[in-house]
Amino acid sequence: MAIDALSIAAIIVSLIVVVVVYWAATKFNRELDRKLRLLARHQEALLNSHEARELCKAIRAQYPDACPGLDFTIEADQTDLPHIAEWRLDAPKPDEKALLKGKGGTNGS
Repeated sequence: MAIDALSIAAIIVSLIVVVVVYWAATKFNRELDRKLRLLARHQEALLNSHEARELCKAIRAQYPDACPGLDFTIEADQTDLPHIAEWRLDAPKPDEKALLKGKGGTNGS
């Protein structure tokens, strides 16, 4: 049984589509896993530290639309004092000490 050129091309295109879909799904799963691990680490830091919770509250008071774990992450350093580890908002990164002293305050107005 002979296979014509159109059938071969269709098989090749189908294989390419399957490989691309598999690659995209794998990449999505890796990124999702990374984000979930980051969120879990962030939540663990917040649950175990009163200071971290206060810093998170102060950030949320100043930036109400900020989402902890996605827009910013809080981690504790060697002295167990929380600090902003990652800041992904377009707004300028706030000073942790000023936030904790002022307990948030207003959004610069």
